[in-house]
Amino acid sequence: MDKSQALRNFDVSSVSIADYVILSCAHQMGLLTLLSTNKVTADRLNKTMPRFRRILPAVLNALVTYRYVQFKNQYYSLNPKYKNLLTDSNTMVLNNYDWYFLIAQAPDLIRGHKKASIMDKTYNSFIDISEKLSEDALAVFENRFPEVLSGQKTILDLGAGKLGLERELLKHNPRLMVTAVEQNKYPLSFLKTVLKKEKLSSRVKVIKGEAVTKSAELTGRYDFIFLSHLLHWLTEKQTKQLLRSCKKLLAENGHCVIYEDYVSETNHSPKSSVRKNLSLSILGYQVFNVKEVRLLLRSCGFKKVAKQVIKGRRVLFFAQ
Repeated sequence: MDKSQALRNFDVSSVSIADYVILSCAHQMGLLTLLSTNKVTADRLNKTMPRFRRILPAVLNALVTYRYVQFKNQYYSLNPKYKNLLTDSNTMVLNNYDWYFLIAQAPDLIRGHKKASIMDKTYNSFIDISEKLSEDALAVFENRFPEVLSGQKTILDLGAGKLGLERELLKHNPRLMVTAVEQNKYPLSFLKTVLKKEKLSSRVKVIKGEAVTKSAELTGRYDFIFLSHLLHWLTEKQTKQLLRSCKKLLAENGHCVIYEDYVSETNHSPKSSVRKNLSLSILGYQVFNVKEVRLLLRSCGFKKVAKQVIKGRRVLFFAQ
């Protein structure tokens, strides 16, 4: 399989290749061999394998979640049940997925001219999933900020997707106004139709553009700024730029609300998020754990940061 064919065939949602993707990455990194002979901490692995520091947390998370690797007392080791992974016949199979590891070393290529051809379908599926998940966030949000259901409030949503949460809030509160920034064709087309159908167009301003760039250009003040399933599409530099813009755009006593997949301080996450986080890391994006998000918010000027974990799978951050 050549590089162009591999890129075309890349599919983050494919269950059938999940184990091969995880094991191929670990094998090509030399991680399986290392863990078969030693019990190693994450810090030690980072020092031993500095070349792979960017994707190492996601690979370890995937290996532990799929039970190929054990994690106990802060040490990682290969599960004895899978010692046969390193037989000649099995490593030969893993070597057939060298093309995937090539992708791991070419994030700039993928984020550039190849991005649209392989990411649009993946991004669209995440938008659909995010809308369904917003139902859980809605209950938490209404309980924490009941004033949004009746007061004259403004919301800015950066990377708005289908505005699942805001559309429900708009139906409850006729005084609510929303500004939505989105660059993807799929949700933009959806919003054009659904906002008209639900008679919400007059209270929603849709801005076509990329969240980091547009947030730096906006000049208004907003009571709430939503970043829903957005940070994991950004690099650390882009995330800091975005959060600084959000801080400037917040009204007095306003809140920046971040909704992401839950990743613990030890970089472990539920199985439902493992493959997505691994794929995003391989593509060159940054998947932050809860401690890293809190530190990022504080470094960008937010003084108060609270969080709420939803069903052990998602997490909401509230920053002022």
